[in-house]
Amino acid sequence: MTDKTHQTIDRPIEPTIKPHSKWRILRRIGWAILMPILLVIAAGLLLILTVGSGVTEKVSDTLSDIWLPMTFIRLAVFIVLAYHVIPFFIRRSMRKNEYRREQLIFQYDNSTSENEQHIIGNMIMRIENQLLAYEKYLTHRYWILIALVSFDVLMVQLPYWIR
Repeated sequence: MTDKTHQTIDRPIEPTIKPHSKWRILRRIGWAILMPILLVIAAGLLLILTVGSGVTEKVSDTLSDIWLPMTFIRLAVFIVLAYHVIPFFIRRSMRKNEYRREQLIFQYDNSTSENEQHIIGNMIMRIENQLLAYEKYLTHRYWILIALVSFDVLMVQLPYWIR
């Protein structure tokens, strides 16, 4: 009769914490960027629906009057998003990953199986790569601002200038 408590495991040990996909941060940033833009679009559509089609000249004059101030307001919102809101969410994700890395380091130090140490080591390396990517996002915030302003120019300013 064999004792089952001392048998070796032939299959690899599954990690307790699964690594996140590399697109997760982009999805979160995308929602933080798209939601204000979608709200502005919805507000514009609601305005068009409430005003109606009979007063297009008055609306066109009003739009021409408020276009420049609204452009500066949008630019201010983009600056706040790129330099304050999005970095806040990135730092929060960084803190979670740093905590997860510390847990994995503790688990690595206490593991006895070489296979388990290999799996945990790979997970630690993935988290460290994610942290480096987060640092890259935080140091290159101006790219987020450039993307937002480019979207504004293509989707908002260009149609206004063409009309």
